[in-house]
Amino acid sequence: HKLVPNVCTINELMAAFHRNGSVDMVEELWIEMAKLNLTPNVSSYGILMTAYCTGGAMEKARNVWADLREKGLRPDVGAYNTLIGGYCRMGEIEKAEELYRQMGLEGLNGTVVTYQHLINGYCLRGDADSALLVYKDMRVKGFNPSDATLNTMVRVLCDRKSILEAFDFFKTLTRNADFEATGSNFQMLIKGLC
Repeated sequence: HKLVPNVCTINELMAAFHRNGSVDMVEELWIEMAKLNLTPNVSSYGILMTAYCTGGAMEKARNVWADLREKGLRPDVGAYNTLIGGYCRMGEIEKAEELYRQMGLEGLNGTVVTYQHLINGYCLRGDADSALLVYKDMRVKGFNPSDATLNTMVRVLCDRKSILEAFDFFKTLTRNADFEATGSNFQMLIKGLC
């Protein structure tokens, strides 16, 4: 009797190779899945898109997204977050926002990851106002961003010379017991105040 892997087994292997940075092996397993006549599920597509987005291959990730849609599969929040994050890292915030809106139209709610991607995308662009709007929306929905995201927002506010706004934002954060300020936060604020 020959053992034949199922889609879940291939997905686990793809995820493991992605974690080890081997996009080539992820692609090889994707091809192997087809050879075994296994039908990829949303998770399979998500792992392949993640591998491409992590490597900055957004065109390949977009093609996988299109294939997923053509097959009649409904993307989950993880698939949306993968592409939103990829677009944000590449500075294509408009495409990320478009996907976020599409996600809502399909009845899917953003997660803390969705909002962090958008905040980081706006911060990468230096658009502190939009980052703050997303942050406020995120907080209204009950999500707490990571310390790294908050530190990025403080840096962007300081970079644009909005020191008092950065200081007020920082004071608000330090009242939150979950936030851990970094030495670089203090350095940026002190430098700006001087």
